Amino acid sequence: MKQILKRIIAGGIPAFMLLALAGCGKSASETAGSVSKPEETAAQSAAAPAEAPAAEATSAGKYNALGMNMGQYVVEVDSMKGNYLDLKEDGSGYLYFGENNQGDITSWEENNGAFTMKAGVSDFTGELKEGVLDLSLGDEFVIKFAKDGTDTSSFKIITMKEYQELVAKDKGSNDAGESVAGYYYAYAAESGNLCILLPEEERDSFAFTINEDGTGKVHFDGETEDTLWKLEGDVLSFYELNGQPATAGYEITLNDGIITIVVPPDEEGGDPIYEYLVREGADTLKIDMRATKTE
Repeated sequence: MKQILKRIIAGGIPAFMLLALAGCGKSASETAGSVSKPEETAAQSAAAPAEAPAAEATSAGKYNALGMNMGQYVVEVDSMKGNYLDLKEDGSGYLYFGENNQGDITSWEENNGAFTMKAGVSDFTGELKEGVLDLSLGDEFVIKFAKDGTDTSSFKIITMKEYQELVAKDKGSNDAGESVAGYYYAYAAESGNLCILLPEEERDSFAFTINEDGTGKVHFDGETEDTLWKLEGDVLSFYELNGQPATAGYEITLNDGIITIVVPPDEEGGDPIYEYLVREGADTLKIDMRATKTE
């Protein structure tokens, strides 16, 4: 059973890994140098006009992360502090999104406010105007950056705690308006015709804490990690604090106090795995009945 839980954690709730930086050890200048150009004499080189930059010089510069763009507010997130983009005039650059996510920007471009960027194997889009960059990380999560020297006094920058207090009454309920907040612990796992109940002493080894303000925690083998969550209908999604999806590729639903995680078969085939986490007081009769199967 523990191996099933570890497999779910390893695939479904990974540590934040935004980039898979390719070409490690090669700088942008080395990459550019590998492109062959027609031969030209020293005199021709001196006389030739300088190449036009790949991106507008006015947009180049260092951009520091302010926080998550949440409607009329910019929400500061501790894990984003110190993150930045350094955009060079030649269309290259460097990014720092934490110790494990830093490296060369291979290309970027701004065209009438539309911003595109490539770093490693990741492509980014956003909006860049007047020294302010809203960089999309997908699924409606946008990080706001400001260029050095840009006036940010007009932004309503608040802490995560302040934001939680503002939205506490607007989040954390299902379609019926009932609160779904609570502590959900691992209860059972099912695959094919076999449904196994987890021993009581192991049920806290994998659990979720869901708060009404849209924040929460993942508990696994004695470790706890902060998370964000969103419930749309009965579909439950989890996100890292920087907005990166943490459970992409996994079907997760929440109904009647029971979270169901569907883990698809691996490349070798087999049956999907259904992991059930329940909130205290939830009706588990249907799961209990399946657990008595002997087929």
